[in-house]
Amino acid sequence: MRAILEVTVREHPYALTAVSGGALAVWGGTPIEAVVPVALLLCLRVRVRFLH
Repeated sequence: MRAILEVTVREHPYALTAVSGGALAVWGGTPIEAVVPVALLLCLRVRVRFLH
């Protein structure tokens, strides 16, 4: 089985929400290890397609 991974940037409102939410979380004292993956998932559209 093969897989294709597609990563694209989301539209502007989602990216701005992720960046501002990440900055607020870091300012509030949330560990950076938790902030970065969530912000990236909000900014990026990740699709996996499995080929048979």
